[in-house]
Amino acid sequence: MNNTEKKHYLFSWIALIWPWVTILLIFINIALSPWFSWYKNALSDLGVHQLGFIFNFAIFSEGIVNGFYFLFYEERSNWKYLIVVGSFSLSLVGVFNENFHLIHLILALIYFLLLPIYIIMSSRFNKYLNRYFNLAIGTSSLIVILIGILSIFRIFPKPVGLGVYEMAEAILISLWISIYILKEKLGLFD
Repeated sequence: MNNTEKKHYLFSWIALIWPWVTILLIFINIALSPWFSWYKNALSDLGVHQLGFIFNFAIFSEGIVNGFYFLFYEERSNWKYLIVVGSFSLSLVGVFNENFHLIHLILALIYFLLLPIYIIMSSRFNKYLNRYFNLAIGTSSLIVILIGILSIFRIFPKPVGLGVYEMAEAILISLWISIYILKEKLGLFD
């Protein structure tokens, strides 16, 4: 393995693990925030309290890791910018927290919409992941977040807070990223 391949291999493992580190940090932040309720809060509420730096760091770092990983290691230039822009938008959600109202909302929507759209579009050209797996993950992610958005506007009943929908999409996308990197970039499970 030459030096470039070693760097790619190492960065692939970082990109594989970091979404789960991010989710772990969010759950740690929730555990340290007794006021947080899955029935009424959005995850971004975690970014504007005394321990908000945990959430903001998690989101910022995840967006940076994803953004650079897909920018440098995704070959499909026609569609990769969807996931790159979505990832960097996620990182900016950690910078422009809820105190930046409209900017925060726009950045969060870019992330929550572009990543699932990329996953759906990648089902057309991804040779390693099953096309139906991509479609299922991407479509499920979009449906989950759209239900969450519609519940805010009371189009759907609001049985839980937006954070439940956001976490569900984050887990689905993290699952896809992990399997994608394991199969396509690290060649495992071949």
